[in-house]
Amino acid sequence: MFARHVFSFLAVLAAVVYAAISQGNGPAYFPAYALAGLLLVSWIHNRLNIRNLRISVSRCAYGFVGSLLLIPFKLHNMGPRPKFGLKISTPGEGTASVGQLDSVIEGSISLPGKRRGLFRLDRVIVSTIFPLGVFKADHRQQVDCEYYVYPEPKGRVPLMRLTAADGRKQSAKRVAGDDFSGVRRYVDGESQRHVDWKAVARGQPLVVKQFQSAVSEELWLEWARLPRMDTEERLSQLALWVVQCERQGVRYGLRLPGQTCAPSHGDAHYHQCLQILAVFRKAEAGNLKLE
Repeated sequence: MFARHVFSFLAVLAAVVYAAISQGNGPAYFPAYALAGLLLVSWIHNRLNIRNLRISVSRCAYGFVGSLLLIPFKLHNMGPRPKFGLKISTPGEGTASVGQLDSVIEGSISLPGKRRGLFRLDRVIVSTIFPLGVFKADHRQQVDCEYYVYPEPKGRVPLMRLTAADGRKQSAKRVAGDDFSGVRRYVDGESQRHVDWKAVARGQPLVVKQFQSAVSEELWLEWARLPRMDTEERLSQLALWVVQCERQGVRYGLRLPGQTCAPSHGDAHYHQCLQILAVFRKAEAGNLKLE
């Protein structure tokens, strides 16, 4: 396969050959032969640069609509020579670049989250135009990766207007207190005020310190409490409430038409609720299943 610079290269080669033939200038053939040889060597190195590659992709990833999903991958060089100038792409417009690969490298494919739902990535393409950008070689590999795109967390209804599990009007903010109750995973988009920076300095992932009072509340995030909204607006509002509840350490449950998720909190419950919102179809509410 030809890259974008091949036509410029061929135009220069054709001009040199024409000048040599039309002028009957023997020494002018030397640059023509040199360019032709360079073209051949470039093709050989281009093909060698894409051989003996193997890529593995994480089986599950997630992100919100409007953000970039980062799908972790490992790229292995099974050959004896390093590879250069590799580009990793997916059918869903995901991209990643690798400047040099000696043996194995880890990275993330950036994939735009355009609409909510559960999607499957079944093919990854590793390509290169090394060394001169004249030829392009591809290595296509089948993968098995599922990723969720959660509804964009946005809305106008404050969380404090919700009703607690016992039916009383309560504010979710009352749960936060001065007692340290552990750490949890950092939630995208939240304030970094309580991030455990000492743990980050030790090379650990972003975690947030949690503080709770002795009082424990349970809030129900309910579809029915959002009148005069279409389906996507309701899902975005519910997603925002899920993020806010998890950020504040509140036990929360989710009620949708035909489906209920019992109150809890923590990373697993947070993603379970968002996955339910991601795959929700009102017409199929009675038959929803979360994989």
